Amino acid sequence: MTSISYRSVLMFMVDGVKRHRAAQVTFLIGSSTFAVFTMFWTGLTFTLSSRYGERAIYRTVVA
Repeated sequence: MTSISYRSVLMFMVDGVKRHRAAQVTFLIGSSTFAVFTMFWTGLTFTLSSRYGERAIYRTVVA
């Protein structure tokens, strides 16, 4: 079994994103999707807690 350092794997990933346009687009779409979902979910929890109280959030998570 060959041992590869974590740093070399990360540098390989960075190099791949720099060189390949498809990897750049995929990275951009994925990070944008993650950011939008995080903003939506955070806003939803604040809206639920202000309207229904903390019990609504706990019921949603547990159910």
